[in-house]
Amino acid sequence: MSRALMLLVAIVTVGAGLSWVVVAGQNQRAAIELAARQRDDQAGLEDWQKQGQFVVAQGTIDVAEGTTKLTTSIAGRVESVLVKDGDAVKKGQVLLELDSRSAKIAIEKAEALVRESEIQLREAEQFVTIHGLQVRQQQQKLAAARASLEMEQTQLQKIDSVGNAGGAAESTRSMQQQKVIAQTATMEVETLQLEQLEKIRPQDKIDQANAALAISRADLERAQNALEDFFLKAPSDGTILQVRTRPGEIVGPGSADLLWFVGSGPRIIRCEVNHRFSRLVGDGMPVLYYQDDTGEFLGKGRVERRSAWIADQREESARPFQRADQRTLECLVAIDSHPDRLWIGERVRVVIRTNGNGEPTDTPPNSRVSQALR
Repeated sequence: MSRALMLLVAIVTVGAGLSWVVVAGQNQRAAIELAARQRDDQAGLEDWQKQGQFVVAQGTIDVAEGTTKLTTSIAGRVESVLVKDGDAVKKGQVLLELDSRSAKIAIEKAEALVRESEIQLREAEQFVTIHGLQVRQQQQKLAAARASLEMEQTQLQKIDSVGNAGGAAESTRSMQQQKVIAQTATMEVETLQLEQLEKIRPQDKIDQANAALAISRADLERAQNALEDFFLKAPSDGTILQVRTRPGEIVGPGSADLLWFVGSGPRIIRCEVNHRFSRLVGDGMPVLYYQDDTGEFLGKGRVERRSAWIADQREESARPFQRADQRTLECLVAIDSHPDRLWIGERVRVVIRTNGNGEPTDTPPNSRVSQALR
């Protein structure tokens, strides 16, 4: 019976050892959380606040604005790609060009309409001068017609003052009277023509020409803006992380991302703190960060800003075909010191000193955390 008991104890011991090997073989993030969980179970939150201890989190090297996935706003065929992976670019620099022949033709048409509208405006402005001359000319013609009428009326009055002198005198008066009537009609015609000219507003033609010019210029600007859509430009100074298209490819708003871009801002760390430790972390707390795989010490920083909400972080479960939900608080860590190069997207592990008094040493004092970081 004692042999059976000893055998059972040996089996349990071997099983426990195998279980430890399985746990030790899990990913680094699980090890970090396991250490934090053990530490929390032993100390408790109140002791955490009283003692100068650490919160361990996993993070990623990034920039404050994050990486940007660039694509075109219109559909078209890629004419040329002007950058390659790793190129440093300036704000507004053309990165990619679509086939823009149709847009350039539309601009040429719009430019022609603008020139035509400008000609019409000049003609309208010249019409102001011409109209003024026409009015003055008609005024002179009316004055001449009025003078002629007055002269014919005077002649008729002379004939009437002499009196009738037989049939010849009556015939002369009748002829003169007809002249007066005819000249009166002529003056009325000239008067109507002057009134017609005076009712014309040359400024209306100028306003109409200006409106047509404004419309044609708006069409030209629209065509020029449409041409801009055929050029994909850098939103700011930065670096091209990856080119994911090539000349000849048909792309559009629904296409996959054509370029991955990152701005030239300073590097930061986006780290995820387990929600159980979220109230222990505050702005300005000192930070050490380590390479995720090797545990190599990389540099120091400080908590710059915490997220305003606790989000769901999906993680792989230890059980096959299952996933576990972890609630995390995102913190942005400003980097104070770093090696020669930090890679965007590089995974790091972050140690945050929760009491904020001084800076932690390069090796965290808690032995379990130190082991998890190695």
